[in-house]
Amino acid sequence: EYEHLLKPYRKNSTILEIGMAFGHSMEMWCDYFVDSNVVGVDITNHGIPENTRYKQIFCDATTNDIISHISNYKFDVIIDDGSHNPKDQISSFNILKNYMKETGIYIIEDVYDFNTINSYFQSIKDVHDVEIIDNRSIKGRNDDVLIIIKKF
Repeated sequence: EYEHLLKPYRKNSTILEIGMAFGHSMEMWCDYFVDSNVVGVDITNHGIPENTRYKQIFCDATTNDIISHISNYKFDVIIDDGSHNPKDQISSFNILKNYMKETGIYIIEDVYDFNTINSYFQSIKDVHDVEIIDNRSIKGRNDDVLIIIKKF
């Protein structure tokens, strides 16, 4: 799914990932996105060493505390791989949608409570293009859902 979704953003983009954990995905994004600015945010520093390839932010992306860290950015790609809690996913989106570029994409991974979060994202279809990729039956995982949001 990601190759298809992210290919238009591979070069000269600004990317934010919520949920750095130990930094492995951040390294992958630095390799994938060429000549790009990669930013990661996590509520906890899990011992990630300082890294010059990407910017690290340690704060709660579900609260307005994140704004002081990202106010100078407009993101082409935002990937929420944070808590996987529907309430947190909606809170982060409501804050971060204002920091997406007009041509940007917002991806929420691993949606556990699909019915709860789906109703919210279906309700914003008047201002955003919302696509649901439901792979739960393919891999037999109850959280294998992606929500892709783009501005009109």
